[in-house]
Amino acid sequence: GNVDLQQLVAAIRHRWYLPVITVALAMLLGIGWMAMQTPMYQATAQSFISSPKVTIKKGDVAAGTSFQSAAYAASRVSTYPDLIQGPRVLEPVIEELGLQTTPAALGGSLTADNPERTVLLEVTAVHSSPATAAALANAASDSLGDEIERLETTNEELGPPIVVGITKPATPPGNPYFP
Repeated sequence: GNVDLQQLVAAIRHRWYLPVITVALAMLLGIGWMAMQTPMYQATAQSFISSPKVTIKKGDVAAGTSFQSAAYAASRVSTYPDLIQGPRVLEPVIEELGLQTTPAALGGSLTADNPERTVLLEVTAVHSSPATAAALANAASDSLGDEIERLETTNEELGPPIVVGITKPATPPGNPYFP
């Protein structure tokens, strides 16, 4: 048969403690799960990509304008985030910070991003220590900048046409981002 509303209310009144216990147990399990998780901290270093040395040849005259330099940097910057996972970027970080890890393992805690329509490059590190997260983000940002300049340099005498400089170093975060 059909259960009408009065019967349902009577059943809930009779066993009111079951939903309360279920909710309380779920909350306790959630709190317990969160307490068992290692807090993870996230720190981001920001770099600015510029191209002060780009010159466009027109006949015999080299014409380099700030607009051309900015356009050149902007056309290149979207390809740079993928370089963060390379061993040529990660090995110097491991060496500088004296880490006991491999480039492949370290790569899992680092990401790089180029915010849309900017010449900024953001390197984010995740670690269980806030100070280490900041140190990783800064060292990886430096190393990524060195690798970009090395890759872009086609003429050693002229130097790199792209210059990467940290504009906002990472600082140890106050609160974990997980859990």
